[in-house]
Amino acid sequence: MHSFQEISSLESEIVNNAQANLSQILNSEANIHKLIYHHVSDTVMVKGKGIYLYDAEGNRYIDCASATFNLS
Repeated sequence: MHSFQEISSLESEIVNNAQANLSQILNSEANIHKLIYHHVSDTVMVKGKGIYLYDAEGNRYIDCASATFNLS
């Protein structure tokens, strides 16, 4: 049989490992979403018409995201 201190120590180790693993998983998930949704571009869109977006320099882009994000 294990003593109370041994069991408590094992439980504590299990909890600490679980918390560390959960932290790693959450950080990985956050980084994945950051890459997809939180990429900061130097290009600023100033207008849109139909399927096209235009930057401040007048360059035209096709709106590939097409309402992927809803800001309302």
